[in-house]
This record gives sequence, C-alpha cells and structure tokens, in this order.
Amino acid sequence: MKILVDINNQVLFSGETIEFGIFDEPMLEKWAIMDDKNDILFYVIDDSYSLTEVLSIPDDLQPNKYCYTVEKGFYVNPTYSEPINIETEVIKLQQENAELKAKLDNIQEVLDYLVMQ
Repeated sequence: MKILVDINNQVLFSGETIEFGIFDEPMLEKWAIMDDKNDILFYVIDDSYSLTEVLSIPDDLQPNKYCYTVEKGFYVNPTYSEPINIETEVIKLQQENAELKAKLDNIQEVLDYLVMQ
C-alpha cells in the first residue's frame, strides 16, 4: 500500500497505485491515485508531497486524520477534528431554532401581560 504525505507529515491519500507524472490534459505534473476499493482513479496536483510505501494502514484512515513518519509510523494527527455531518447539523439547528422561538413567544406573552397590568 502507498500513501502520500504532505510536508507536515499528514497522510492525505492512500492507494495500491500512486504515480507522479504527466497524465492527460492539462500538461501538468500531478499524482495519479488509484483507489482500488472503490475502483476510482483521481489526480492530485502538488509536487511537495512525498510517496511512502507501507505494509498496512489503519482501518479508519481518512485524509488528515493520521500523520506518518518512518520513525513513528502512523499516529493520530493532533490537529484533526471529525468532519461534521451536514444533515444532522441542520436538523439539530432547526430544533434549536424552534425551541428558541417557543421561548421567545413565552417571554413576549409575559411582557404583554406585564404591560397590561
């Protein structure tokens, strides 16, 4: 298995086949990465990454979640945070919004009552 690591040792991509060269248009040097699990070929333009071959990768490997050095091997990136599920976040915010509106309505009713006194 091969991995691409940036200058901060963050693992960005992994795949059985990763090559650097000129592929298709435009005529730029780039990384060609074959994701064998999903049978997807994609390209990454950056010449500051380094290619490393490893025996195995963590089961939960995601871009930026792990760092890698030859000395330490894989280790959790101290600056990594889990991605936010947008749909779950929207539902949560809608519920909070409804609760705040209800509280505001209650406060308005109390204020109206106090003004009437």
